Amino acid sequence: INKRGCSSTSSIDVIVNPNPNVSIAPIAEACPGDTVLLSTLSDPSYNYTWFQENVQISENENEIKVQAPGNFSVTVTDSNNCRSSDTVDVLSSPVPSLIVSLQDSIYCLNGRVDLFASGFVDYQWSTGQSGPNAFFDIQSDTIIHLEAFYGNGCKLDTSFFIPKPIVQEINLPADLSFCQGTSLKVFTDF
Repeated sequence: INKRGCSSTSSIDVIVNPNPNVSIAPIAEACPGDTVLLSTLSDPSYNYTWFQENVQISENENEIKVQAPGNFSVTVTDSNNCRSSDTVDVLSSPVPSLIVSLQDSIYCLNGRVDLFASGFVDYQWSTGQSGPNAFFDIQSDTIIHLEAFYGNGCKLDTSFFIPKPIVQEINLPADLSFCQGTSLKVFTDF
């Protein structure tokens, strides 16, 4: 009411727009280096911005593929410029140390090499053998492949090289003769 006794009223409608609904689908622990699909609700009116460790990595997609491990987040902006964010840590177990050793460091051509692996739960060798022990017949340079599995189902693929042993020939003279009951000494430098 003013000095003259007049009054007036007016009203306005205030619309409060809700923030977009955003939630990154939960994921289980991943193996190191695995590709993981992260996703959130798809809405054509939303704009999506993805981040890894606070660095933008993708735009305008409701899902992305990332490599474990890492911290990932998405910011969703709707047509009213309202925003919401969600964050997820993609965890991975540390990779244990794989140790593969020869049971005997001396081996011969066409001989057997025994290998022993440790540090993991299960092992699959390129010959089809499984378990921590495997043997191979060495007839030439050999590449051995090994899949080592650890507790959570993750695996480590590795290969290693076993060289063919060097075979030295001993050339004796063609006219070599000696008497029965005597001995012959042969000296080599290998």
